[in-house]
Amino acid sequence: MTFSKRNLLVVCMLPIWLFFVNSCTDTDNIHQQPMAYSNRNYPSNGRETVTANKYMKIKHLNRLALANAEGSVADVSIRQLLPIPVIHRDGLRIVFLICPALAIPKQPVKMAPPQYMLSLNAVTGEREEFHAVTSRDFGLSHQRNELVGTFAIPDGMTASEFSHKLDRLFEIYDELLPVFVQNEMRLNDDIKKATKEFQQLFVIVSEPPMLPYYRAAGKDFFTWVDNVSR
Repeated sequence: MTFSKRNLLVVCMLPIWLFFVNSCTDTDNIHQQPMAYSNRNYPSNGRETVTANKYMKIKHLNRLALANAEGSVADVSIRQLLPIPVIHRDGLRIVFLICPALAIPKQPVKMAPPQYMLSLNAVTGEREEFHAVTSRDFGLSHQRNELVGTFAIPDGMTASEFSHKLDRLFEIYDELLPVFVQNEMRLNDDIKKATKEFQQLFVIVSEPPMLPYYRAAGKDFFTWVDNVSR
């Protein structure tokens, strides 16, 4: 089965929809969120020196990404994947992969490979990049509209429970990002515990067929989480 613009009629972004159901924050207020630290110091290894969590909340960045995606990809029904932290030469960026997705009531969401990549500045929320991608960009070989798998809320879990787990995952992102940017490995028990909880929640709320894409796009971050959680 393949996807086409003709049969992709239903926008399916369940986690994003759940955010708007549970907490409707005005986008203007997101941009007005205070940033305690604006000076940047980049050491020779390219890592940004961070003394406190100056980054915009991941949940807010996720909403900004959704607004960007909806305004940029109008010809197909899409699903925005979970945030992927990426260290860039000018600081931390949060990357979002955007996939065609077909939703039919009472059936799992059918997903094709990512077709776009959106990158936001983690401090300001400004869009840094938006461009088309193919599976080859991630070292994979799926065709553009190939059905690579499906996604659904786990059996026995309510939409409210799913939303709660997603909110908690985003809270852990916020805890981990400053530590990840410093590439710190010798961490206290609280951070190690947070990375383990992150792994558990990510498996629950992420889309199984997209895991290779998450790993490819966010190799440094997910490898760091794996190492710290041991």
